[in-house]
Amino acid sequence: MLSFRDQLVRWQGRVFIGSILAMSFWFVLDASALSSFTVYAGFNILVTFISTTAAVIVILRHIKDSSYDSIFLIPALLFSSAIYLGKAIDSLIHSSAPPIVKILSTVVGDTFELFLLGVLFLLSVRYKNVRTTMSLNRTRQVVLLTTVGSLIIYWLFQNILITQWSATFLIGFGVLVGTTTVILFMVTAYLSFNKRSQKQEHDHILLSFAFLLFAVSSIFITIASLVNTALWILAFVLQGTSLLIIMVAVTTPYLHNQGVSHRGSSFFIRGLLLLIFSPFVIALLAEIFWPLYYSENIGAYAFAHLIAACLAFVLAYLVYRSTIGELSWGRYPLIVLFISWALADLASIFIFTYLKNGLVSESLVPFIVSSMTSFLALFFSVRWTSNPPEYFQRTGLRKWIVFGSVLTGSTIAFGEVTLTWFLTGTPEQRIRAVGNVWLLVITLMTLIVFVVSLVKHFSRDGGKMNLDVATCSFVAIWIFPNILKGTFPVWTAGWWIGEIFRIVGLVLCLGLLGVLYLNTLVKTRELQAQTVLFRDILAHDITNYLQVIYVSIGLAEMKEELLTEGNLDLELAKENIERASNLIKNVNVIGRLESSISQTL
Repeated sequence: MLSFRDQLVRWQGRVFIGSILAMSFWFVLDASALSSFTVYAGFNILVTFISTTAAVIVILRHIKDSSYDSIFLIPALLFSSAIYLGKAIDSLIHSSAPPIVKILSTVVGDTFELFLLGVLFLLSVRYKNVRTTMSLNRTRQVVLLTTVGSLIIYWLFQNILITQWSATFLIGFGVLVGTTTVILFMVTAYLSFNKRSQKQEHDHILLSFAFLLFAVSSIFITIASLVNTALWILAFVLQGTSLLIIMVAVTTPYLHNQGVSHRGSSFFIRGLLLLIFSPFVIALLAEIFWPLYYSENIGAYAFAHLIAACLAFVLAYLVYRSTIGELSWGRYPLIVLFISWALADLASIFIFTYLKNGLVSESLVPFIVSSMTSFLALFFSVRWTSNPPEYFQRTGLRKWIVFGSVLTGSTIAFGEVTLTWFLTGTPEQRIRAVGNVWLLVITLMTLIVFVVSLVKHFSRDGGKMNLDVATCSFVAIWIFPNILKGTFPVWTAGWWIGEIFRIVGLVLCLGLLGVLYLNTLVKTRELQAQTVLFRDILAHDITNYLQVIYVSIGLAEMKEELLTEGNLDLELAKENIERASNLIKNVNVIGRLESSISQTL
């Protein structure tokens, strides 16, 4: 079995090779990729999800271990997430891609962004010395203020200060800040590399490599502030690659500390990367091979959503059946989650067929509401897995499932009516752009809770695939199409790929859940057979023991004059009572063992 250090070395090699391939791939396709705002928005969303996932892992690590040294990674990663999300939102609202050669003020703004990020990463490496002078609560307050303060400083610089400076001053400032940023990241890489022999909170070698890539990115940005060049594109990709490496560097040690095996952590990271990268890769391929594809097929749209609704209802039913006889509080919110998906599909068909309101495209209200329901369902699923609610045990969870479903449907109807009343006369393109932004923001929130829920379920059983992990992972088939739905215009190639993927994903998930459910049924039947066998054994043997007890007591009553012999018979009776008690205990132990085996598939 590989040691933890050997496992990290294996991941380092994979990330090094992957980084080189990613940079080469983008450098070849940069001009064609940035010809569309959807690819630019998709890449920003990709980097946002990477940064957010890394931040979630760091927060989970801090919650588990209050002595965690690298807590200031949180403001750095959250700052990066907010910046890239803002770029994606700006691209979607204006439906425009940036030019291949950026203007000077934008390049200098990107340079200052990297400078702030370099300061935050340097603080995260040096935090061990800061922690000795501050309490834990004060440290958390400083982390929150640092995150908010960094965003405010960047906003003031980008929207107020930079607009008042001359071109000559901007060039000098850009070179100065760019050079300082390179030095910051080089120092941060050196300090992180020197921490490699300390306790394995992170893979410090990978972190050092990520900081070096940031330094190289800063060099390219500085050159772009001096000369009109497209090198900022490569710098853009280097930043995303660096954040990807940081995500791997913090996730692998965390899963290992949670008791997950190397195979389990590898499987988790690959699945997460597949979910995060798929929308961007599809956006890139769609814009390269089918840039002008447009097909307004209402019949196919209605059929696809009807099939998706039926499959979601079946998923909800299977999850509900899996809770019978095996009470898992964390699965009950997921039943509402799947029902909300089905309601969103049915509502979208009804709205598009009967309540178009003059719109050519579909309404995003059902998907926004269902994404909010998915967020809340995952949140309660995480909480109820470790802390079942007592008040639900009294009132009954079935009533709350009905209540959640009715509330979701009512919210969809209310949202659609509100949209009709208050946005009458607003251009459809504007409505769609705002809806895309809302959908992506709520999808990002859902991704955060999804990662937390998946990590909790995955690490609870040491990285084994069980019914809870599988059910939670199905949320990916809602997140992925929503990203494409919020990025691509309606009826285009990328939008249709999202529709098709959701149906295919639901079919695959239904098959996987069906297999796991059948395995549960088989285990349950085996357990019932074992129960019958144990009951027969218990009834037969205890009957024999009781017969001995009755006979012994009868003999003792007949031999009252023989006190010694009577005492011996009574002792024999007590001995058989103890044997019967031990038999019952053994049967209970075996029954509990069979029950635990039936829960682990």
